[in-house]
Amino acid sequence: EVQEHHAEFQRRGVRVAAVGQATGDEAARYACAAGAGFPCLGDPGRKAYRGFGLGRSDWWSMLAKPFLEDPALAWHRIRNANLEGARLEHSDVKQLGGVAILDRRGVIRYLHRSRRTEDYPPTSEVLAELDRLTL
Repeated sequence: EVQEHHAEFQRRGVRVAAVGQATGDEAARYACAAGAGFPCLGDPGRKAYRGFGLGRSDWWSMLAKPFLEDPALAWHRIRNANLEGARLEHSDVKQLGGVAILDRRGVIRYLHRSRRTEDYPPTSEVLAELDRLTL
């Protein structure tokens, strides 16, 4: 979804970067294959994840709970899952992600910590937050 709205981030003078659990080379190959118009950085030791306080999921939350809450949606997500990243050597499928906005000095101005694998704020919310902030 970020790729689809990348031009809107650029119009706001924002540089987008994705951080993944891969090595730098793996992240670059993945970004190229996915057609990402922004840098994808590798963090195989997950230092950035720890630095932002991003947690890990558990098997119950990842597998069983979604089927109890909405079985059709759970099946849809499984059928459409991109598991390429899970096959990487340094991948931890239970590692949760997040979205951060840092100002030019590196100060965190917005941070969303995912509580579930699919828990990311809508891009419209992130763009609205950018409009609210003075970076």
